[in-house]
Amino acid sequence: SGIFKVDATSSSEVRSFLVEQRPNVVVNCIAERRPDVVEKDKDRARLLNVQMVRNMAQICVEDLDNALFIHFSLIRKR
Repeated sequence: SGIFKVDATSSSEVRSFLVEQRPNVVVNCIAERRPDVVEKDKDRARLLNVQMVRNMAQICVEDLDNALFIHFSLIRKR
């Protein structure tokens, strides 16, 4: 256990870290939640909020023997 630094925008780095650690449960809280940042860099926000979620779920299934994947997401009301 401990704190590890992993580039959340790098699928290969996330995969390597998770495969090395071999968790039974992966809890994802990674997101770009600031509306002004999302508007300025929609591609990066999509990468973090959509593509990386999909990638981590896939890693749990394919590389971690169906490890439980829990994803937290917030919906901001305007």
